[in-house]
Amino acid sequence: MTDEPIKPPDPGKGVRMLRDMEPQLFPPKYPDIHVQLTGQDGNAFAILGRCLAAMKEAGVPGLERNQFIEQATAGTYDDLLKTCMEWLDVG
Repeated sequence: MTDEPIKPPDPGKGVRMLRDMEPQLFPPKYPDIHVQLTGQDGNAFAILGRCLAAMKEAGVPGLERNQFIEQATAGTYDDLLKTCMEWLDVG
């Protein structure tokens, strides 16, 4: 056992960590746009295309869709899925 004090978590990361653990606590940016991902093609491009098609059909402006693309493609496959859940109602 060590005598070092326990450091509290970085307050700037606390909200993000909670969001990662409990995404249902935070509604998506566009809660009225539903995209079914389970039981569908899991290819990243197919997921991206399905989300973008739903956003376009719902009338989301092109600039917003471009921001979604930038965020969704900036990281890993898991980041893509997180972005979809942050922006849309995903099932």
